[in-house]
Amino acid sequence: MLGLAYVASPGPVNVETLRRGLAGGVRVALTLQLGAIIGHLIWALLALAGVGLLLASALAQLLLGAAGTVLLVYLGWSALRGWQKLAAAAQAERE
Repeated sequence: MLGLAYVASPGPVNVETLRRGLAGGVRVALTLQLGAIIGHLIWALLALAGVGLLLASALAQLLLGAAGTVLLVYLGWSALRGWQKLAAAAQAERE
């Protein structure tokens, strides 16, 4: 049942699977889907283990929120740096 719900729902994983499948073939698409399913399985097992009760703690929520904020800032900064490098390379190519 989990597999059917996973495959039927539209979303970024399915879009990326289509993109990679068209570019690289079935094996690449299946590898991506397998990784996504493993990720969903980990989340389901954590939920069954009661991690939700642990996160009911205000301190745990604060620490998790702070870690998430740091991660998002890092990813944003990395994306901006990568964009600047691409823009500089494109400018140099035009000259």
